[in-house]
Amino acid sequence: MLLNLDRKTVQQHEVGKESKCPDCMAPLVARRGDMVVWHWAHYPGWSSRDVCGHCETGWHLACKQAYLSFPGWDIECPISAAGQTFRADAMNAGTARVREFVHSLSPHYLAKHKALAGAGFDVLWILDGSEFASLRSKSCRNGGRKGLLKPRAYDFVHSVGGKALVHYSNKLWRLYMANVWYPCTGPASLSVLEKLPRQAAPQCRENAVSCHAGRGISFKAARMWLHDVSAFSSQENDLDEEIEIYEV
Repeated sequence: MLLNLDRKTVQQHEVGKESKCPDCMAPLVARRGDMVVWHWAHYPGWSSRDVCGHCETGWHLACKQAYLSFPGWDIECPISAAGQTFRADAMNAGTARVREFVHSLSPHYLAKHKALAGAGFDVLWILDGSEFASLRSKSCRNGGRKGLLKPRAYDFVHSVGGKALVHYSNKLWRLYMANVWYPCTGPASLSVLEKLPRQAAPQCRENAVSCHAGRGISFKAARMWLHDVSAFSSQENDLDEEIEIYEV
């Protein structure tokens, strides 16, 4: 987590003062590493770690830190809706926008989406493409990507009415139709991307061919697959931005 009970980041917290978890009230330790965003964590072996719900990847922490830097946005915000209290990853109270960052799927997400949407919030889910992108996706016209998400991830996107973006290959992708996605090109999206961590490049051609060949794919099919990759990398998206992520 980035904020403790006092809603202070590691950088803002007074050294030597006790820090507690906002959910379980357990003491926290400051993590000040070079590889991951500075954050709060439970002490190793603490009994409440599994029930408190704060277990996040470096990507998730970086997304929250990005939104914390945008005007009007706050993170880790408790919201009451449908008789329950939820914690939003990021929220803009002025515009009633909520952003959730997803590295792993939970059966509780759909209920959370329905409750917040029913309370009037504009909820958008941002998925980690390094976890959910399918190796079987193919390029399509104008720089799009067909079959970008794995089936279970796309089922979730479909269940929330397509209110999702995918952070993949250092781009934010929006749904066009039936698991066909196009990169966002608007200024809001680009501003967010500047703050997000760089992702590893998609599987290279040589490794991809070797992988497919190892599964028994023919040389002709592998060559056709490489042609799709080349077409995808050379095409430019000429579609207008449909989803603005934040308001300055």
